[in-house]
Amino acid sequence: MIFYLLLPLFSLLLVVLQTTVLSLFFFGKMGLEISLIMVIWAGFRMDALKGGVLAFILGFLLDCITGSVTGILTTYYVAVFFLSRAVSFKVYSERFFFIMAFAFLCAFSEGLFVAVIYRIFYGVDVLEGIYKIFLIQALALALFSPLLFVLFGRMEGMLNVRETA
Repeated sequence: MIFYLLLPLFSLLLVVLQTTVLSLFFFGKMGLEISLIMVIWAGFRMDALKGGVLAFILGFLLDCITGSVTGILTTYYVAVFFLSRAVSFKVYSERFFFIMAFAFLCAFSEGLFVAVIYRIFYGVDVLEGIYKIFLIQALALALFSPLLFVLFGRMEGMLNVRETA
């Protein structure tokens, strides 16, 4: 029960940290989507209800803060959560290389998804910057993903959110 009470507060703190503080490190050129890594981690580690709620709240807060097309990140984060959850049943998901590769694919596909949606709804072609922005951002996120997985695992122990089976 405490998980659902603390989730909105911690999610808001994470999204604010991600959109403000981390963007200062990269001078506003790109940002690290720690929330996407958290959703992937939740897909590997949490049950469907807790992880689904986490993915929905993180996506919703990012939609609200970034001002993108309504529901685009919420939809994408929930889809990534359930894809991560399905993959976690088939593959040993504790290997760092697998975590990095999966995080890269998710981050790069998010960039493509957002670019296609912007093209459809606004007529803006952002696909020309795919190599400068999306690829570099996905590579940076993939490099930091094992470290973030370890950090989230330690936070899991402190908050005791892991299910006992």
